[in-house]
Amino acid sequence: MKKIEKLTASLPNPSSLKELKIIAAKFEKDDPTNFHIDFITACSNLRAMNYRIKMESKHQTKFIAGKIIPAIATTTAMVTGMVCMEWYKILQKLPIEKYRNSFCNLALPLFTESEPFAPMKTEIKLAGDKKGETLKFSSWDTIDVKLGNVTVKDFLKYWYKTYGHKVKNLGYGSTNLYMALQKSLKTVREMLKKPLVEVATSRSGEPLPKDADFIKLQVSVDNPDADENSSNAEKTLDFPPVRFFFK
Repeated sequence: MKKIEKLTASLPNPSSLKELKIIAAKFEKDDPTNFHIDFITACSNLRAMNYRIKMESKHQTKFIAGKIIPAIATTTAMVTGMVCMEWYKILQKLPIEKYRNSFCNLALPLFTESEPFAPMKTEIKLAGDKKGETLKFSSWDTIDVKLGNVTVKDFLKYWYKTYGHKVKNLGYGSTNLYMALQKSLKTVREMLKKPLVEVATSRSGEPLPKDADFIKLQVSVDNPDADENSSNAEKTLDFPPVRFFFK
């Protein structure tokens, strides 16, 4: 009991933590200097000791937390060989008919090739002034927005004017920058007046490279064709990745 009281007394006063800003660290298993694996190993083994669960070594913890999937060297070599064969065709500037999609499965064994085909296209119906028009794109496409370093509010206005849809969610990497449901909050109203790049870097905690001239954003909007019986996924339309050029 005395130890607990001593530890409690050593804790800082809550009022001293008002200005404390905590930024989430991005997990990286292969950097020994960040001590991420050491920390996870210590915490998981402390819990294992409490519940009498088998403890794991640092090596095994890295294997589990890093989701390392063992690969068979022969498969890796085969896939690499296939890729290199296609690269030779690129260097020789051969026509598209000469390229191949390759499929292999060593367990069967199976090895087949086919001529390349166009990627699947997703179609989004535009709204507002663009009603009747559609935007078609594949997984390889992006939308380039060249407005300069405008505010978040200006970007949202541009999107509505260009595609007729109001932005529901605006994301940057794994960070959510804007949600339409929160637009009435004071903090969100203040955020809308700030430059988009400034908001993205401050929220994510990751500075941009010096030579960067754009950031990649994710934009989703409400699906006008969805009804109350639609699933949450069906109620949202995801646009292709957006390259926002701020220079």
